[in-house]
Amino acid sequence: METLLQFFGLTENNIIQCNIYIDDDPIPNGYGLVLNNYVLTLHHIITGKKICIDKIIYNILYEFEEYDIIVLCKNNYKGNITEFLTLLENEINTNCIKLSDINKYMNTRFKIFKSNIILNLNRIENTSLKSNILPQILLGKFNMILNTDISDLDDLADLAGFSGSICYKNNLIFGLLISQNNEDIEIIPLEIIFDLLNIHYKYGIRYLPINMNGNNITDRYKNFYKNDIILQMNNIDVDDFGMIYYQKYNQHIPISSYILLYEYNKIYFKIHRNILKTKKIINITYNIEKFTENKIQINIKENPKEISIKNLCFKELSE
Repeated sequence: METLLQFFGLTENNIIQCNIYIDDDPIPNGYGLVLNNYVLTLHHIITGKKICIDKIIYNILYEFEEYDIIVLCKNNYKGNITEFLTLLENEINTNCIKLSDINKYMNTRFKIFKSNIILNLNRIENTSLKSNILPQILLGKFNMILNTDISDLDDLADLAGFSGSICYKNNLIFGLLISQNNEDIEIIPLEIIFDLLNIHYKYGIRYLPINMNGNNITDRYKNFYKNDIILQMNNIDVDDFGMIYYQKYNQHIPISSYILLYEYNKIYFKIHRNILKTKKIINITYNIEKFTENKIQINIKENPKEISIKNLCFKELSE
């Protein structure tokens, strides 16, 4: 099986997007963002072994399958993930809509790159990808506005080949079209992609191996006890739903997502404990590196209700 990516010079305001073709199919299977000698795209698009962009062979440089991210590099270029992350970070700082500013873009129109598809941003929402057990990430939720140029699109299924398309507004990139969920068109922000890749490259997948219902711990693990309530993490309040404010994004995210994106080794918990009718507030310091795993082995195609990591079982508590 061969995968052919052919680049047709799709440029607009210094943004470059490549078309992705699979097995010589004349219809694109998806798209990617070109950054010099690299291409950022979605993992599910690359299904073959041979990758070619503008008749140049590309190789897989880095992949984060759990979050559907993959980075490609020219075969004759000695690239590395550090250089790519620097390029991506520069792109975000100069040519990107950041989540901290996204509220002012609510209910406004965005475009899908080199198409006549217009999207309306409804909300930013914590969303599960591939498995409900993996930490959620923030996605933009859009609805499509049909105009005369695309009036032949009768339903969202017609967008199936647009994976990896660049979503932008006022010449600023927001992210890549990653999926469709009922009436929602889901965009993964470029900023989220960078943070996921950056942390994964340095630490692997970061997690805290305890089951929780909101901010209530449901199983004993080391210094954490069943029915402990997490009040704060790093002096930031945690609400009853297990949500914590993430300043960089100006958004609330789940505890597990906060840990997934955490850049430092130690994390500080303020816990309310109620054991044998004794209530007290305690502080726990944990080295998050102890909870780092390079790859979680799960059947991501089945959207499982539980996964196992280092002989620890994590279960979904509710639908």
